[in-house]
Amino acid sequence: MSKFTAGPWRAEGLDIMGEWEDGESITIANCGATRFCGDEAGGPKDKRMKAEDKANAALISAAPDMYEALKGILKVYYNPDGPEYKAVVSALKKAEAL
Repeated sequence: MSKFTAGPWRAEGLDIMGEWEDGESITIANCGATRFCGDEAGGPKDKRMKAEDKANAALISAAPDMYEALKGILKVYYNPDGPEYKAVVSALKKAEAL
């Protein structure tokens, strides 16, 4: 059993949402913490950050699906000397690190 909240996760605005086993919705993360103030507020960097926040939320919400897909790939693709195999194993180890 994994230590992270089971998927699927979904992006709701800048919040990454999941559910516990009983169906209760929980906020897993928020991707809107970076903001520019003063002269920078509403400027190009602030607009870029808001766009990146949305993209980050989409990527993070896909994490459980990608994790399961990578585990599935290892079941059908076995070439421990191949760079792709090593990359998949490395990514799974990173995800499972505590």
